[in-house]
Amino acid sequence: MATRVDSRLAPWWSVRPIRTTENERKHVETSDVDTARRPGAYRALIAAGWIASVLMTSTLLLVFWPGRVGSRQALLVSAGAAAMASFAAVAMRPAGRIKVVLAALILTPVATSAGVGGWLYRQYLSRTPELWAALDLEQPALREVKNSLAQGDIEAAEATALSYFRARRRLDLNTLPPVDPTTEIETSALVLVSTYKILEFKPVELTDNLRWDENPLGDRTWQWGLHTLPAVPALASQYSRNGNTTFIKKAEELVLDWIDDNQLYRYHEPSAFSWHDHVMALRVRGWLPFWETWVKSPIAAPKSARKILESILLHAERLADPRFYNEGHNHGMEQDFALLAIAMAFPEFRKSSEWRKTAARRLEAQTEAIISPLGIQLEHTPYYHVFTLEILSDAQEFARRMGVSQTELNLDPTLSKMARYTANLLKPDRTLPLIGDTPREPPLTPEHRTLSKFLLTDPVLRFALTEGREGEAGAATIFYETEGYAIFRDSWKPAPEFSQSFYLFFTAAANEGRVHKQFDDLSFTLHARGHELLTDAGFHSNQYGDPEREYVTGTSAHNSVLVDGKGFTGWTASIDACREGEGWALVQASHSNYSNVTHRRTLFYYRPGTVFVIDELRPKGLKPGEPVPATAAVHDFEQLFHFEPNCSATTGQSQSSILVDVGLARDSHPLLLIEQLAGGRGTARVVRGAKDPLQGWVADGHRTLVPAPVAIFKERGPEALFVTFIEVLEPSPTAASRLIGSNPTCSQDSKTGVILLRWPSLNGPRQATIQLNERVEVRL
Repeated sequence: MATRVDSRLAPWWSVRPIRTTENERKHVETSDVDTARRPGAYRALIAAGWIASVLMTSTLLLVFWPGRVGSRQALLVSAGAAAMASFAAVAMRPAGRIKVVLAALILTPVATSAGVGGWLYRQYLSRTPELWAALDLEQPALREVKNSLAQGDIEAAEATALSYFRARRRLDLNTLPPVDPTTEIETSALVLVSTYKILEFKPVELTDNLRWDENPLGDRTWQWGLHTLPAVPALASQYSRNGNTTFIKKAEELVLDWIDDNQLYRYHEPSAFSWHDHVMALRVRGWLPFWETWVKSPIAAPKSARKILESILLHAERLADPRFYNEGHNHGMEQDFALLAIAMAFPEFRKSSEWRKTAARRLEAQTEAIISPLGIQLEHTPYYHVFTLEILSDAQEFARRMGVSQTELNLDPTLSKMARYTANLLKPDRTLPLIGDTPREPPLTPEHRTLSKFLLTDPVLRFALTEGREGEAGAATIFYETEGYAIFRDSWKPAPEFSQSFYLFFTAAANEGRVHKQFDDLSFTLHARGHELLTDAGFHSNQYGDPEREYVTGTSAHNSVLVDGKGFTGWTASIDACREGEGWALVQASHSNYSNVTHRRTLFYYRPGTVFVIDELRPKGLKPGEPVPATAAVHDFEQLFHFEPNCSATTGQSQSSILVDVGLARDSHPLLLIEQLAGGRGTARVVRGAKDPLQGWVADGHRTLVPAPVAIFKERGPEALFVTFIEVLEPSPTAASRLIGSNPTCSQDSKTGVILLRWPSLNGPRQATIQLNERVEVRL
């Protein structure tokens, strides 16, 4: 007889067989069927409860998911629910398992969809802030609004609110840089026929009802500009000028359509720029003067007013939210400016005082973080220095205009330092050196909307902007050692010779975490005789991944040294030494951005127009003067010097020198001599407009490259020493030929590291001894 084991003594998930006699088996199958089925029903009940709890948990998890729900999150939760349900189904009999699995397969996507839908609805509601809760209805002027709400009459509250803002004193809320009237007229006229003029791009015709994901030119900057809505303030301005309601109606249409598609979207915003940190700051700053014009126009309607106010409110909340804040960046400054503008525009909001304090506090903190104690913007680019000066100056001026005291916000000391650095930055042609993301732009003038404010208080800036006609000359040599810059001049020549001055800008700036840096460590530009003789590639675009942009930002587009045909990345550059004496100046800097090579550059300048560039490239880890191991890897080193597109560059007969001419006149003569005295001697070549790989190009406008000559000296070995003589030649052909015909020389003591330089000058031969190892000394 078989022994029967009571299943109640085993776990419910056990699948052990039950031994019974034949009679017992028959009894179970006939008279005791219900008793035998109880464990299965019990298991089914547990499994069903397990599935229900898992699916409910999944749904709630998605509803309250802290970030954006995407396919990855939905798939993860669905897979988890299905796995748990399948595990529960293991306890069922075969027939029961099928039912449970089928139920799980049906319920899991339903629950997941419900969770995603709940999350989307929650997010949708969060993008529609409640205007009435945000307004301070205890203010006497808003009591009628409060009374209407108390009576449950929302339409009356909307109408009363519109009447209040329509009657309110008009505020001057213009905070964006002024736009040329011609551009404003063109922008306004084109948008009336659904044609959009964005920045410097060509006009583009689009549909009447924008989707806001348009990018017809395939350019990030264009789409960035679209979402700033530059046409809105332009249209409002045109309405103010001529009273034609067509303009303000179109502005209203654009604003409301943007809100419907970009704020009240159901699934995901149309563009990465819908709520981009910089874009939303510029957009809402354009909406504020539009609001002041629109709300007093005959077309303003209560429901539209509420929608626009709620969107401005949402902009303010996001601007104040640390999660949306770009700290340590010029974008953050724009955000602070926008938040301050909203706070001053709408004191009726409960949080306006808090926003005002937050904006002022963060703006001062941003200034301390991104501006050095000497007044230098740390984002590696002269253009952004002036750009930031404009932002901060505009913010300070707006704050004063709106009654913000200096105890709340006082940027004047920083602004004065920034103005002085701008004076030192300016080249003799009053343009900025093309370092980092600096575009080629027209010369700055005394009428510049921001710099003009400092002309009376800064005589050096006045001298620079008036080309030596007014003000006082600055220092001929300036070192910004901590920031990583050095500026050399022969002098600040007074008018009319100001533009003929010698000017050299050297960079070793590497402020990690700051933007707009190109891989240009130890590069420099040189301007003399009224021309840019050694240049930089400039700014191409923000189109990441574009091979042309990658070239412009890479090492091969700068006056530096390539190793094995490749550039570098990293933040290790720094100025190691600065020296200055009677008639000369020296800066030494280094970086170890290459994986196995350290580059040290010593730039020695002897007035008025002589420069020696000493490049030491050695295996990483070696001390100065330490011999290179025999096992050290061999590399190809290429020293590069780039010239303006209108320059002609030719190699000398010995392939060791380069003569550069701007080529503007038939009887012109070379203006620059470059001669290699050590490594790379005899290897000089000139490349212009090469395509594979890209070499010999400079940026000339947005996403536009033009061919320009580049001189290349090459050396191969485990280490390299380039000693390059650069001479700005005299304007007299006779004097120039005398200098060209007298060869400079150099020699180095391998033990002491002392380099002896000899070179010709119009006043006779000159000689300098430069100690490079351990310390830097110069003897003339």
